[in-house]
Amino acid sequence: MKTRKLVLIIADVVLAAILLLQLLFGARSGVKTVYIKGDVDSLMIQTPENTLNLSKYGEGWVIEEGKIAADADAVQRLVDAVSSVKLLDKVATAGTQTSVEKYGFEDGKKTVVTASANGKVLRTITLGKESVASSQSYIMLDSSNDVYLASGGLKNAFAVDAESLKAPEPKPADTAENDLENASEGAEPSIVTE
Repeated sequence: MKTRKLVLIIADVVLAAILLLQLLFGARSGVKTVYIKGDVDSLMIQTPENTLNLSKYGEGWVIEEGKIAADADAVQRLVDAVSSVKLLDKVATAGTQTSVEKYGFEDGKKTVVTASANGKVLRTITLGKESVASSQSYIMLDSSNDVYLASGGLKNAFAVDAESLKAPEPKPADTAENDLENASEGAEPSIVTE
């Protein structure tokens, strides 16, 4: 009976020690969020197909090619994505051609996003392949060759072109003046219900 009690006590102590170690070391999340300091006033997105330059203009954004007004909400989502990146894990160092190809960083496949403020580069993200989970991408930050698995579907987020970022055309407002004009032409006034 004494041996049995001793074995049970030792087992309890071992299990308590394991639990304590798990609480101390297991509670740390592997997710690391990296932020940039400063307000982004320009973005350059280089995909295999094209290069897109976006610049802050007053309170809004413009697509530099043609100085076309950009959809402020869509551009803000891109700025948010580049300003705060969630790194899940470091998976490799892209020092060899094999690792460059494995993670999709070869020319003609990668996307490079550069965020700047007042002409100073704040962050460069090189996007490689998506992982098996499409909400994760392989990325390299700034001038580092370290390859990270990042959360947030960055590859899809930056798969944009000038057409998809154009500001929507303003719709003519339905006003009493339009109704009077339509009524004078014999048309029924429009009724807006909400």
